[in-house]
Amino acid sequence: GAAAGRGPVRPRGPTQVEHIARDPRDPAFDAARFRARIARTNSGIKRVLLDQTVASGIGNIYADESLWAARIHPETPGAALPTRAVNRLLGEVRAVLEKALAEGGTSFDAQYVNVNGQAGYFAHSLNAYGRTGQPCPRCGRPIVRVSFMNRSSHFCPHCQRVR
Repeated sequence: GAAAGRGPVRPRGPTQVEHIARDPRDPAFDAARFRARIARTNSGIKRVLLDQTVASGIGNIYADESLWAARIHPETPGAALPTRAVNRLLGEVRAVLEKALAEGGTSFDAQYVNVNGQAGYFAHSLNAYGRTGQPCPRCGRPIVRVSFMNRSSHFCPHCQRVR
């Protein structure tokens, strides 16, 4: 298999990584399986997005940004999301990952630089993550930050309401 969950349809690799799902941008990513996993869980959707057995490559920042773009509250149970919302979310996850890749990724660590010696620029175009108290780019109300699994979740309580 290849890095980041991309590679041949029949993965070949160490058994300890066989449980890691494909990257959502991989043409062989199984969207139907992704939808089914979400539909049968009562876990909050952000927790599901961070689960590497569901999809690989979605870290905390990308989860917050994808959920903001899809207008989904991070604590919404997966099973409560209609199929069209899950499809919209998957589209936003792919768009966020593509944009981050194009812009050199996210990093707030001064040690991280790309091959050109530049830090990741995606951080300059974030809509929710790290923007506590700043206006939501969509509605102007403040972005909030809550504790989440030893990390933080950043979202707009107006645009991303619990349904």
